Amino acid sequence: MGGISRVGGRVRREPVSRRWIRGVAAGAAAVLAAGVLTATPALTAEAAVASNFDPGFIISDQVMYDSTSMTSSQVDAFIDTKGASCRPTSSIDCLKDVSINYAARAATSFCSSLAAGSGRTAGQTIVAVAKACDINPQVLVVLIEKEQSLVTRTTPTSYAYKYATGYACPDTSGCNDEKAGFVVQLYSAASQFQRYAANPSGYNYRIGKNRILYHPNTACGSSEVYIQNQATASLYNYTPYQPNRAALSNLYGTGDSCSSYGNRNFWRIFTDWFGASASVLRNGSFESGDVSWSYSGTMDRQKITTSSAVGGSAVMRIKARSSGASISQTVASSVALGDSFDGSISIRTVGSSASAKVRVVVWGLGGSNENGKTTIDVGSEWSQVNANLLVSKSRHTQLRFQIYVETPGVLLELDEARLFAVAPVALRDAVKLKSPSFESGFGNWTPGHGFINRIIYTKAGAAVTGSSFLATNTTVLGRSMSQTVSRDVSLSDSYTATVWVRASTSKPFTGSLALWALGSSSQSASTPFTVSNEWTPVSVTLPVKKDGNTRLKIEIYLRTTGVTLYVDDASIQSNIAENPSLESGVLPWEIGESGTNLVDYASGSGQYVAVDGRRLGATNVAAEGGSVRLDAERVLRAGETYTATLWVRSATVGRTADISLRLTARGGAEEVSASTDGVAGDDWTLIKVRLKVTRSDATSLRLQLVQQTTGRTILFDGAQIY
Repeated sequence: MGGISRVGGRVRREPVSRRWIRGVAAGAAAVLAAGVLTATPALTAEAAVASNFDPGFIISDQVMYDSTSMTSSQVDAFIDTKGASCRPTSSIDCLKDVSINYAARAATSFCSSLAAGSGRTAGQTIVAVAKACDINPQVLVVLIEKEQSLVTRTTPTSYAYKYATGYACPDTSGCNDEKAGFVVQLYSAASQFQRYAANPSGYNYRIGKNRILYHPNTACGSSEVYIQNQATASLYNYTPYQPNRAALSNLYGTGDSCSSYGNRNFWRIFTDWFGASASVLRNGSFESGDVSWSYSGTMDRQKITTSSAVGGSAVMRIKARSSGASISQTVASSVALGDSFDGSISIRTVGSSASAKVRVVVWGLGGSNENGKTTIDVGSEWSQVNANLLVSKSRHTQLRFQIYVETPGVLLELDEARLFAVAPVALRDAVKLKSPSFESGFGNWTPGHGFINRIIYTKAGAAVTGSSFLATNTTVLGRSMSQTVSRDVSLSDSYTATVWVRASTSKPFTGSLALWALGSSSQSASTPFTVSNEWTPVSVTLPVKKDGNTRLKIEIYLRTTGVTLYVDDASIQSNIAENPSLESGVLPWEIGESGTNLVDYASGSGQYVAVDGRRLGATNVAAEGGSVRLDAERVLRAGETYTATLWVRSATVGRTADISLRLTARGGAEEVSASTDGVAGDDWTLIKVRLKVTRSDATSLRLQLVQQTTGRTILFDGAQIY
């Protein structure tokens, strides 16, 4: 599928070739009167499964803006099939029979011009609007069904046509009659989706973390949803509620008094009618034979019609004549670092005793090519084979889904190939500083705001890391030492910078550590520090709240004259923990067990000097095993490794406490944990735990500070999960 680009103020998909629709049948158009009232073909239904609903990724951008997905005759044929039971009233035609007239519309920032129409069918009208506004006509078909059941209703009503897409029909009041009319509704809704995309910061819901209600009644509650793409954000701006558990438990019916259905129904109907709303492959069920598919090596292939197909009525039967022969589909797509794609296909052998080895691969092409793959032996029963690509090397311009056959001479059948964009993954690699511990000289470290004295000392046993460290002083307050690195900094990213500092003598040194995101919307965060002649860690966390930045800068400000500051072991690390140093209060930190206390304090003196920022946490327990915890929502992939760290110390000098730091992958069929034991003593101590993810169905990570000693208050700060 083509990539996404902007034309004027609107988003459009760059087409590669026309998408093929399963089971295309000839469609008859019939005829609506005068603009006020006056199907793809029978797509194979793919029943939606509630567990597949992802509130943060309802539809992909590629699908939302694919204005070439269906022709007008295909839309008419589809409406004709789905609306076959509709019977007109004495004054109102069914959607399959309407004749529509509408006036021309001039081009806007969001849609190109729309030529006048006379005697147009519903399909012709829908596709004309879709092309003018670069919106998938399938989206408009689903929208009028979701809002008014206009495609499948058995008896048409004037109200259903007047407010077909629900545009300008808020939950808190009636519909705006100035926006009434079938064509007005279609054009307004399509234009609105482009308006959301052109100005994402101007609306309530955007890519990143959002608090979304379950129902207009706020007493029904809400939850945090990480919206992963613009198309999904647009759906929430259009219909600002998510389904609750009751609505998903009865996917084709009603839930409870706190259920809402708009976005659930959009996803369900789209899935039922047009297949998964996020797959970027064309003809994935081979209903159109090998259209859109390519071959390498010598391979026999044939489309077979069978009642045992996984989806639809067709499968692709292949026989490799040589090992390594393959079938593949390549789609144009703008792929960024951190993007993740799940590919799947159903495969079986023909013959009860036959087996074959196959390899399923998802490729990122253009830039530094990379892939994710799965090799498996398949037999005569359908096997769904999955492969995942986590983009970590470079941006790409193409995706390829490829099935290699390692066992030649065996008949295989393929069906239901899919390639989905899944939750974008913030890359968890450390931001690479040059000479972070000054072992290679100054590297890219430079003075800021004027001249400073600086030298690198090398002395075995005196440094934090290695044998070298920086010594610097100034005669003018506010001068600094910094390093800037290139980094694609995205909205809702979070980074933590850490550096070890000490004064050269017993006289204290005061300064601050800052972390900057630099670019078109620069922002920064800082942590003040006062240190003696013992190495002390200082951290600062920057939650990115502005878009358009391309660099990160770590900067150490010198706010003391006449004293030399030693600096060592600097780092910048991406951090998926929210409010890791309690700068915004206690939440979303939680108490794990009853009898556990949790408070936050402003950084003070003695034991209560924060490591990161200006606040820190404190906790104690009434029983062994009590804990405090912090959850981070994230789509996890089998084979990934995550690290969690937390600074801890005792609140009282001389009173140590046994603790452990636990990291758990949660939300899947089975939780997986790892833990590290430690002791909270007089000084800040960094506890680290590493977890290897073994399943791909987990949806969050939980960092947990567990106390084994009662009656002792533990201070903690600067959590990181990366």
